[in-house]
Amino acid sequence: MNIAKALSDIERTLWTNYVELYRQTVLHDAVIIFPDVGRIGLEQALNALREENAAGRRWAKVDLQDARALALGPDVVLLHYAAVARWNYMKDTEKALCATLYVKREGAWRVAFHQQTAA
Repeated sequence: MNIAKALSDIERTLWTNYVELYRQTVLHDAVIIFPDVGRIGLEQALNALREENAAGRRWAKVDLQDARALALGPDVVLLHYAAVARWNYMKDTEKALCATLYVKREGAWRVAFHQQTAA
């Protein structure tokens, strides 16, 4: 399996709002940047996921388009893609350009940085 496919598979799971998976995959000191939220850390992201889950909000559809991986070192890869996603309570999709920096720690790919920019 190529690295872009492997990391895209991980990335797709992070869009499911599964809190424990997010906690296992995102480093405790990761930086996460969203257009309407700004820069947050892991605990803020987990709290936001819990709130979304409690309110019954989740992504009903997520399509990662043109995913590409840029190896920056043996254990560092930048995954970038265009996301087209729709919340379960919305009719229209949202589009974002996304970049996630993955580092390999103890044999597993972990998120060190993620940014979404509205497209």
